[in-house]
Amino acid sequence: MLGDAGAQVVRLSDVTQTERQRRQLAEREIELNEQNELYRGVIDASFGFVFRIDEQGRFTFASPSVAEFLGYSPAELEGEPVSVLLPNEATVERAWDEIEPIFDGERNLVQDFPLETKAGPTVFTDVRGVPIYRGSVPADERTTDDIVGIQLMVRDATKRREREGLISVINRVLRHNMRNKMGIITGYAGILEGRLSGEDAEKATKIKDTADQLLDLTESAQRLDEYRELSPELEPIDIAPMLEDTVSELRMQFPEASVTVDAPDTVVADTHERLKTALWEVVENAAKHGGDPPDVEVDVTVTEAGVVIAVRDNGPGIPEIEQDVLQSTVETPLVHGEGLGLWLIHWIVTSLNGELETTAGDEGTTVTIRLPKTS
Repeated sequence: MLGDAGAQVVRLSDVTQTERQRRQLAEREIELNEQNELYRGVIDASFGFVFRIDEQGRFTFASPSVAEFLGYSPAELEGEPVSVLLPNEATVERAWDEIEPIFDGERNLVQDFPLETKAGPTVFTDVRGVPIYRGSVPADERTTDDIVGIQLMVRDATKRREREGLISVINRVLRHNMRNKMGIITGYAGILEGRLSGEDAEKATKIKDTADQLLDLTESAQRLDEYRELSPELEPIDIAPMLEDTVSELRMQFPEASVTVDAPDTVVADTHERLKTALWEVVENAAKHGGDPPDVEVDVTVTEAGVVIAVRDNGPGIPEIEQDVLQSTVETPLVHGEGLGLWLIHWIVTSLNGELETTAGDEGTTVTIRLPKTS
């Protein structure tokens, strides 16, 4: 009898332990569901939909919102290769070029990537990809061997692409027409300048100079359009030769200017070749708007934080309204600059993860470019 009673106690203990485990599992499931809902809410707020793909490039998950955007239900996509959403072979090759670095442990962001809807039309998306690691491996022990797939977070970029395409066309047409018309004005103003004398010749010169300024404006607008979507793509570059070429060109175009340079023989910064455009805009602006004659000083220093390039002139300074535009990076009907040179410098420097600062005083203006240190 005692043996039966002991067995009964053991069996009751087993039941109690099993019930405890069942309750713990149920509580854990509720907690995971709450976390998943929070996660889905964040994803829905930040992205249009989410995919997961395995190492073979097949969909293992698609969020429900994919149906509204691409016309496929999640069930239709799961198990299918990514090529089912890609409009042509070139896009398939591009997709794998972007996917492979993620399987090497990198994160990736691709803009304006085309996807084909179930109905046929192509839409454009911004896609952020991150690796998915095997859950059983602790985060601090993970290697690329533990990557089992990729998560792709997708946002609709079609309307932005259409809007930017329209803006680009308008800009090209306006620049083309402006160059043609200003060329005619400059030509006739030059003829009048040579034939007239006194106050009339001065007026012709004013017309010609104003037309030249507008032509410079169209050229700056073109360069802004070229650089506006550039990603950093930074790498260590010795900018000393770049600076030397820029200063040599300045001395050729502005022989009346006094140009001094104080810089180390080697100056390595994390940057890009397009920095040369920004440097030219800065020194050219200093020579054009400096004193009479212009005095341009270029100082380059290397600090623990990076590289600092300071260009000083002896001119009257940058108009306050121009500085307001640069500080706010927004133009309004009441706040706008007459030129785009400073905008171009700002755009390039910030695209290089750098900083731009302008200071004006009684003795002239200093434009300072700060570039990040080499990694």
